[in-house]
Amino acid sequence: MEEVKINVSRFLLNQAIDCLEIAIEARNSLDIDKECQNSITIQLFLAIAMEGIINDIAESELDRWTWEEFERISTPLKWKLMDNLDPSKDPLQTIKKVHDIRNKIAHPKLLKDNTAFAIAKDGVLTEFLNDNDQLPDGDFSLYRGYLKSFKVYNVEDSLNLAKKLISIIEEAQKNHKLNIDEDEIKALKARIGNLKSLRNLKWKKDKQ
Repeated sequence: MEEVKINVSRFLLNQAIDCLEIAIEARNSLDIDKECQNSITIQLFLAIAMEGIINDIAESELDRWTWEEFERISTPLKWKLMDNLDPSKDPLQTIKKVHDIRNKIAHPKLLKDNTAFAIAKDGVLTEFLNDNDQLPDGDFSLYRGYLKSFKVYNVEDSLNLAKKLISIIEEAQKNHKLNIDEDEIKALKARIGNLKSLRNLKWKKDKQ
């Protein structure tokens, strides 16, 4: 039987979009905890997928000795060398961004965060600067120690990263033979295009 090569990146990309669907539902119901959790998963899976794709490209195009040495370098550097990308511009800046996020998730450290914010049912978020700040009227949810994480792991940033990275993969396909074919990339883009609309949040900084 003929050997078939399977790249796990296709599964990771689809799983990231699955989590995007959940994160959007969480945002639309103002469940910030669930949105943040799924955004971490989305960004991690996107980063690992980009690593898998460039490894697949390099292993198939480089000789064995070069590949074994090449494998040890960082994912952004691999993309730079294989596609002659400019570090000061996109797409390499986006690849570097998601790679740095991946490292922070894979090697977690305690994050000191003395902030808090409340989210009311109208989608207005109030950031509190000290314990004397006034709470909003009506029903609201209070999140302590979430602000720094939420500003990175949110559905807007996760969605934008997914769109950019899938476009990078689509462009790479023009210059390399990928294990993710054109129809699969079109299907990924279609899935993103069919995602539900996203509820926007409004930030209000309470300085009382």
